[in-house]
Amino acid sequence: MRNYRSLIPPLALLAACTLASAASAASMALTYQNNAYAIYLNAGEYNGAFDTIYFQVKATPPAVFENLNTWGDEAFPRPPGLPSTYPSRFLNEDPLDYPGALALTMIGRVVTPQEVAFTAGKLGGTISTADQPYGYLFLANVYQSGPPSWTATLQMISAGTIVQEFHLVTPPTPPGPQLPEPASVALFGLGSLALSAIVRRRPPSIAR
Repeated sequence: MRNYRSLIPPLALLAACTLASAASAASMALTYQNNAYAIYLNAGEYNGAFDTIYFQVKATPPAVFENLNTWGDEAFPRPPGLPSTYPSRFLNEDPLDYPGALALTMIGRVVTPQEVAFTAGKLGGTISTADQPYGYLFLANVYQSGPPSWTATLQMISAGTIVQEFHLVTPPTPPGPQLPEPASVALFGLGSLALSAIVRRRPPSIAR
């Protein structure tokens, strides 16, 4: 048995700490390591009030995603922050095998140089990110050797209705490919909130 939390890089934890003040509201967040972006969801006020996650990130031509991992025969799910492109396997793995995993049903998984996408749902139940490290659920990792150029869409869905939607357009390039100093991490983490600039929200009047 492997501990999911022990696999999360310190950078992810630091960036998540900077976002703690927004924990009551749903948010989409980023961390940067090894020239790769890890993308997270904090469900905030919608914890336990939605049953499906739709996620899509598309490279902006001529840029492409590199170092694709399609889950072949690897022994265990990859943590965030590696120099590769992959959706998180912790979404659909068994928590008895990997503490912190959600055992969601995943369909429509796409991993290509142009796109990473999936739909993950809890059959007969709801989804919460509250028990994830600092409340942030790892969704996917994307790697581009050149300047970042991609767009992402994240939807939280309840009984077929979108209750929250985020759109993210090409994040700014952090200062250099190495791990930034803690102060830079804090600034980048806070900046990720501003990147969720186009957000469609509906009142949280969802049957629980």
